[in-house]
Amino acid sequence: MSALDDEEMKHRSSEGEGDDLQQNEAFDSSEEEEDDDEEEIQKIRDGFIVDDDEEGERERKKKKHKRRREAEREKEAKEDEGLLDEDDLDLLMENSGATKVKEKSKFKRLKRAPAEEVQQPKGGLNDFFSDEEDEEEVGGEAVSRGSNRAPRNMVDELDDFIEEDEFSDLDEEARQEIRERRKQERLKPTEISGIDSEKVDELYDIFGDGEDYAWALEGEEDEGDGEDDSKPQLQDIYEPEELKARLLTDNDRVIRDTDVPERYQELRRHIKDYDLNEDDFYYEKEWIAYQLETEKSLATSEAYDQQSFKESVFDALTFIAKQNLEVPFIYSHRRDHLLKTTIIGEGEDVQTDVQTLLNEDDLWRIVQLDIEFHSLLEKRKQVEKLMNELQLEDEVVNTYFSNARTITDLQDLYDYINFKYSAELKDLGLKKHNKSSIYEKVKADRLFEAVNAIGISADHAAENIIQQSRLYPTNDEERKPYEIVEEICDDPASLYAKPTQALEVAKHYFAEELFVDVRMRGYLRDTFRQYSSLSIALTEQGRLKIDKNSPYADFKYAINRSIESLYTKPDLFLRMLEAESLRLVEIKLNIISYDEFFEAMLGLIASDGESDVASDWNSFRRSALDVALKKLLPLVVLNIKEDIRRECERNLFYDVRAAFLKKIDQAPYQPQGTEFGTVPRVLAITAGKGRFGIDAIICSLLSEHGEFVEDRKLDGNPLRHKDRLQEGEVAFDVEFSAIVKDLRPDVIGINGFNVQSYKLFQALEKIIEEQRLTVEGDDSKLIEVVWVNDEIATRYQLSIKALEEFPDKPTIVRYTIGLARYLQSPLLEYVSLGPDMASLAIHKHQNLLNEDRLIQAIKSALVDIVNMVGVDINKCVSNQYLASALPYVAGLGDRKAFGLLRAVQQHPLFSRQALITDENIRIGSTIFLNCASFLRIPQHVTRRAAVRSNDDAEAVTLLDDTRIHPEDYALADKMAADALDLDEDEIEELKDAPAGETIVDRLMERGPEILQSLILEDYSRQLELTYHKKKRATLQMILEELQGPFGEIRRSFHFLRPEEIFTTLTGDSPDDFYTGMVLPISIKRVGNYQVSGVTANQIDCVANADKAVERDNRPIPEIFSNGQTVPAKILDIDYKTFSAVVSLLPRDIKTPAIKATVVKESSQWDFKKEADDERAEQVKSDSSKKINRVIKHPLFQNFNSAQAQNYLAPKERGSLIIRPSSKGNDHIAITWKVDNNLYQHVDVVEDEKENDFSLGKKLRIGNIEFTDLDEIIEEYIGEIVKKVNEMTYHDKFRSGTRDEVVQWLENYAKANPKRASYAFALNHKSPGYFLLLFKTNANSPLYTWHVKAVPKGFELNGYEYPDVNSLCNGFKTLIRNKQMQKQQPPADGGRHAAQPASYGGYQGYGQGYNQGYSQGYGQGYSGRQTQSYTPGAAGQYQY
Repeated sequence: MSALDDEEMKHRSSEGEGDDLQQNEAFDSSEEEEDDDEEEIQKIRDGFIVDDDEEGERERKKKKHKRRREAEREKEAKEDEGLLDEDDLDLLMENSGATKVKEKSKFKRLKRAPAEEVQQPKGGLNDFFSDEEDEEEVGGEAVSRGSNRAPRNMVDELDDFIEEDEFSDLDEEARQEIRERRKQERLKPTEISGIDSEKVDELYDIFGDGEDYAWALEGEEDEGDGEDDSKPQLQDIYEPEELKARLLTDNDRVIRDTDVPERYQELRRHIKDYDLNEDDFYYEKEWIAYQLETEKSLATSEAYDQQSFKESVFDALTFIAKQNLEVPFIYSHRRDHLLKTTIIGEGEDVQTDVQTLLNEDDLWRIVQLDIEFHSLLEKRKQVEKLMNELQLEDEVVNTYFSNARTITDLQDLYDYINFKYSAELKDLGLKKHNKSSIYEKVKADRLFEAVNAIGISADHAAENIIQQSRLYPTNDEERKPYEIVEEICDDPASLYAKPTQALEVAKHYFAEELFVDVRMRGYLRDTFRQYSSLSIALTEQGRLKIDKNSPYADFKYAINRSIESLYTKPDLFLRMLEAESLRLVEIKLNIISYDEFFEAMLGLIASDGESDVASDWNSFRRSALDVALKKLLPLVVLNIKEDIRRECERNLFYDVRAAFLKKIDQAPYQPQGTEFGTVPRVLAITAGKGRFGIDAIICSLLSEHGEFVEDRKLDGNPLRHKDRLQEGEVAFDVEFSAIVKDLRPDVIGINGFNVQSYKLFQALEKIIEEQRLTVEGDDSKLIEVVWVNDEIATRYQLSIKALEEFPDKPTIVRYTIGLARYLQSPLLEYVSLGPDMASLAIHKHQNLLNEDRLIQAIKSALVDIVNMVGVDINKCVSNQYLASALPYVAGLGDRKAFGLLRAVQQHPLFSRQALITDENIRIGSTIFLNCASFLRIPQHVTRRAAVRSNDDAEAVTLLDDTRIHPEDYALADKMAADALDLDEDEIEELKDAPAGETIVDRLMERGPEILQSLILEDYSRQLELTYHKKKRATLQMILEELQGPFGEIRRSFHFLRPEEIFTTLTGDSPDDFYTGMVLPISIKRVGNYQVSGVTANQIDCVANADKAVERDNRPIPEIFSNGQTVPAKILDIDYKTFSAVVSLLPRDIKTPAIKATVVKESSQWDFKKEADDERAEQVKSDSSKKINRVIKHPLFQNFNSAQAQNYLAPKERGSLIIRPSSKGNDHIAITWKVDNNLYQHVDVVEDEKENDFSLGKKLRIGNIEFTDLDEIIEEYIGEIVKKVNEMTYHDKFRSGTRDEVVQWLENYAKANPKRASYAFALNHKSPGYFLLLFKTNANSPLYTWHVKAVPKGFELNGYEYPDVNSLCNGFKTLIRNKQMQKQQPPADGGRHAAQPASYGGYQGYGQGYNQGYSQGYGQGYSGRQTQSYTPGAAGQYQY
């Protein structure tokens, strides 16, 4: 036990805690006799410890070691039985909140034993580091644990002294062996990290030696041998959800221990039999090659080499499915199998031509297709089983089965077999198609003669149609169809008595045969794919709701869109489907010239006869074909729409992946004059909300090692001139320059929350230029001020992680830390987000992918880049920030990364070879093959550490810090030896050379540039001829790595463009803020020649005289005044300076430019329909057009509802404007901001008006009258705002959308299954109302009531409550009363028992609810209540 633990025990003992002596423990009272006086015993009983005597402390330690030794022996015995020992059981019960009944000791306790703190098990990488101990309060002072201990070396004589006592019952040789082993284990991390033993001792005390986590995995080594069922297991102590969160479930254990990459296991978890036989695997290779060839449209390329492409796909699939190699490994170390390399010539004249066959996206696609194929194979096996049981020798079935490539094809075949062979299936006792029995009766009846009399079978008809030739002629019967069925109906044995009915049945039978024919379905699908076009049909709702700002505006009148065109813009069709699901549009797929298409098909099955009989039969055939197509076409259209959806989702998936790759594929910011990949010392600064002079400007410094150094605040106003400083005020430039000179950053990062940050940016650049603030070490280079992407920092500042890392820092400081970290490593910043990555704005249409697909796209990109960069595994042990990238290493995942990290914590790695050879590190050969080259083990300190303390020192090599895989180390040695011109004897001699004297070491001493003399093509030829291995690309990679190990190959740091900075600070993109748009501005300054104003987003606007007033008009100051809000048209924008030139002229404002977001091509846009709809809308608008009004009130604006909302958007809750109403001149509207993107429009009725332009003398809202507008603002709107604030601050209120609150409520109910649960949320459909969502228990439905905020409180079901607490109590009373009413029998003896009770649309409340509570229950609310509530079991509900 470390000294830190000893100190901790002292502290805990001083708090009155201790361990009871167990009955079975040996106890020697003589060890404690010297302390056994009455006074001392009394102090012990009172909770104090007298521990001043040094000798007494040593004796106590000895006794403790003795107990620990016995406990360890007992634990080892229990481990053999797979059970939890007493310590682990105590720990688990303590962590789970359970209490343990301790056995009472037989002996009187004379002195409290120090309690041993045992760490709670952690299940994830984020929890791996969370056992750091805080400072504890001892005697009223904050004392760091371990601060009072004497400094000691990890291998000093004190250890020997303690261990001498601990292992006194062992022989000398055994004691010496244990001491040496412990010395070596403790020495390893010291030598690896290069820090002194004191620091490592502290790390051991903080993070432990890894044994704290052994209990969670120790049962995995011996599965089920001698288990005692009576012993508690993890499942008995932890809730399933907690086990799942900690990755400690049985499934997690299986995934962690299975020698298959974790990502592959998760993808394949629903596949029962993943491993395929030879035939099935060959079929899969052919199928995937075909799919990729089709998706990439390779057949149309002249350079396409099908044979080479298929071989590459076959190899890639073998690596993935058979060898379980992940994409990064294949792309890095099997690259030659993805390329077509042609080597021409020899020696210095050699030329190499390389053609890429598969890229990384293709490899990820093969992984997806592999999973899809198993679903296809499962369906294929079902059809094949059906065919075998029927012993079919049907040429159509066999041919179609061998060519089936999709589940749709197989489903067609399955339907065809069930229909055609329904009788045989019935005889075999197999389940038949539901409709088959109907047609089976027709086949057994004489009516089947009428079907045969059609003159051509359905099989032959289908064959004629798909071949577009009359291969089989059609013969007419001598009698008309009606005459034949009439004779059949006269037969008593027939099931049909009416000829018309029989004729209809015969027609539908023939149509059904055509409908189930696999060839017909395939032909129609192929025809529709080639010749159909897509058009949009608006519903009435869509015509009204889809306007120019709608996300569906670009296809509102779309017509004649080809299917191929949809694939180039995948979001388009997905948005069409979204609009269709909202019933705004209908997607129509129509064949070009359908009438001609139908007649052509009919001509292939009709007869050539011209008689009346032939005419009747052709009419019958026409009718039958029409029935068949009416069933076939909807099915075909559905299939095609599903195919288009799937293809568009695939394309969008890779668009999102590419967009995220662009974000993370960037190196850290490179300080000026340094090597590529150098990490800077960063000072991040922000103006926050930009209230200069009120709020301080905050900055934080991070060292080049990523460690937080300190934060500073600057109180000065950067916009205030030195001459205007008040007494005692320090100039901002003086403060800033002092901080820079003191902290010496390499770069300054900046961002903020509004445009004021740009003014700070300008001030900083000016100070740096004037005072010549330069980079340390180079006085010629000024410190650069860089805009930093803050999408991570804004999320980090409010995260739990930030609170845990910096609990004593304000939010704004955490924000600056996030900015600084982004400059140092954009990749790690994105990785550290974890599940929150899905909330990033990656792609404009990412919401069209479901969450799982979106996360897959993000994670696949992270896997690529993390493996490109590599991860230092030993640093991850002590750095959670770095460790967050470990799960993305090839072969690993959350579970495997945690297991590996735990193993390395106990046994630091000196070489990659140890990953597979060290028995203490549990990693399989497949995982090793995947991850080895991506785990970095720097050798500058590790090498000498390994030489001193590790038996496998010869395994340590400089190659462990390169991208070269251990399987290619011999190849690297060979290349190095040839570059050094070593002969065979020298090479043999150096094979066993110690670390530091190997061939690669000699190469590094000579200089790796001599490798340029090697001709890699010759090596490649030799390897392929001798070993049949393609290694040309691998040789190139080895050459590059030997010249620059793990060189930076990412793109340079991305500096934000002016448009991106503009969007960051204003929230408006160039698509939202553009030239020609009209928007309101607030006038700040009026001059004789210019008007200056600012937009809601603080964009400075200037209108020159010629654009402010008309010529020969009044002076500008007479027209405009400060504070006035006026509409303005943007004429020019400078995104870099956040400024715009505008026009205030009425003629310009009346002609705003509409940004061309919709491309309208004459052949693909229904201009006629659009014009008709616009005319109808104009007529409607003209009829409701009202005279513009002007009301003398400072809050009046001549806005419509949309303009009002835009104006109020940046303002705080409760902000309002008064505006004209669309309801007429006797109404005005007050729009006030309820919440972000939520506004209520209050209708105010004017009474006693003098004329249309004047304001009414009496104003009315509902039944409440007011005398003026100020009274409404103060006593109505103002009071409601207070109630809204009261509600949103209440602990039962949940922010977010209804779906988000529902999800929270569902989770809460699951966690508290026996409790009723409820929450309030904003009603986004009815601003001013709140949703009251509740569940009576975990399994009950979710119910919704509506609460209205009113000036005097809240209304619920007609009752008014003054505050939220009263509202909650009233709600509970309502539920309780209803429960009691349901339990009571009706007063009239059950006369109404059979009548369903109702309450505003709620069924099940009990009779008499409305009548008994007529004071207002449900009045005005029944229309809002859409759910029904049925109380559960009797009893009181807990809230």
